[in-house]
Amino acid sequence: MHEIACQFGPEERLFGIVSQPERPRIGAPAVLFLTAGLLHHVGPHRLYVQAARQLNTLGFTALRFDLGDVGDSQPALPTYSLVERSVSEIGEAMDYLTSEYGIGEFIVCGLCSGADDALKIAAADKRVTGCVFLDAKGFRSVGFYPRHFLFHYLPRLFSTQKWRHLIERHLHGKDEDDYSDVEFRSQMDQNTMDQQLTELVRRDVKLKFIYTGGASEFINSHKQLPVMFPQASQSANMDMSYLPDSDHLCTLAKDRNKLCRLIAQWADSNFESLVSGDNAAPVQDADDLLKSA
Repeated sequence: MHEIACQFGPEERLFGIVSQPERPRIGAPAVLFLTAGLLHHVGPHRLYVQAARQLNTLGFTALRFDLGDVGDSQPALPTYSLVERSVSEIGEAMDYLTSEYGIGEFIVCGLCSGADDALKIAAADKRVTGCVFLDAKGFRSVGFYPRHFLFHYLPRLFSTQKWRHLIERHLHGKDEDDYSDVEFRSQMDQNTMDQQLTELVRRDVKLKFIYTGGASEFINSHKQLPVMFPQASQSANMDMSYLPDSDHLCTLAKDRNKLCRLIAQWADSNFESLVSGDNAAPVQDADDLLKSA
């Protein structure tokens, strides 16, 4: 594995780290890790670093980079709206990998707002052949509410710690920070998102949704995906994994390991090398990959 710092885009405004495998998987798409909120290219608790290096073991080239105004990248061009900027800058990252490494197809992977950007660029650019959505936007189903009461509210009714915290906040006037006027996420409605995902699977784009317990505001079952996106989920190109014990940022190492294993297994099974033999990357089982990481 080789990791190389790079600058690209107009006036080389954008900064990233390219991770190259020792033995590339011939014909495989490169993986782009998209900025999550205001976190720079390492991702939360170095999640993107770990995922990129594990994908390297399977022969995938990876680029983790900062959008404009984030991390080591220069300020974004003021002529673009937020949506236009994200699409343009991710496109510049793909252009760079094509010109420098000859790779013409891409998997986009993003957490939270990065998942929103992954959907935007996939819909806009046909070079995207795979998407990994980490805690993407979701929608409550009818079955969500009884599960939410049973597994979220009911245990809190019998928790002395929760009651103590509530009383202390009330007595000392401590309120949670109010971000109600700040919008970090996509406002796409459920039907529109289902239509966009349906168009992607028709293009044979492979889609992987991974939700954590940090998305419990709208997801609390691995069976919820077909209810949220009834058209798109009929395709075998789309599936979901649910990690209820993990928080949104995968703070614990065991949660990051599990998440990276899911990404590696999905990429390994969906993007096989075009050739076999000495020129192809050796395909490790993702479980073995974690043991050696």
